[in-house]
Amino acid sequence: MGLLGGAITDDQLAVAATKALSSDNLVPAGAVSPDVLDGYVTLNGQVRHHYQRQAAEHAVRRIDGVLGITNHVTLSNEPIPSDIADRINKAFQRSAIIDDTKITVSNDGPTVYLDGTAASWTARAEAEDTAWSAPGVTQVVDRVDVV
Repeated sequence: MGLLGGAITDDQLAVAATKALSSDNLVPAGAVSPDVLDGYVTLNGQVRHHYQRQAAEHAVRRIDGVLGITNHVTLSNEPIPSDIADRINKAFQRSAIIDDTKITVSNDGPTVYLDGTAASWTARAEAEDTAWSAPGVTQVVDRVDVV
């Protein structure tokens, strides 16, 4: 008994990946491009926010025939506000999920450091997502323990 379908070519995957990226509302139009080799997709480009980089990967991951993804999408170097740690702390205070955590926020330029403890894995993940959503952040170092 033979195979029921033909193999998916790299060209077909590239077309499908381009379509998936352009149809995802979270990925800025034209900001991310896929390269495909032997079923493996490499994403290239630049976006302003971490969630956009994640959305690009998620959009391509759902394509049948993709064997793996390398995400080389970078974050733009927009200016980082001098009070970024204060902004993230205020965002923590507005979140009911992070409410009972003891997380200290610091930064060195566009890199944000999270230190301390969280009451749950959900609170820890929410804290990291909140830090990523701050303007100008290009890296989050999560050193939070769940207790």
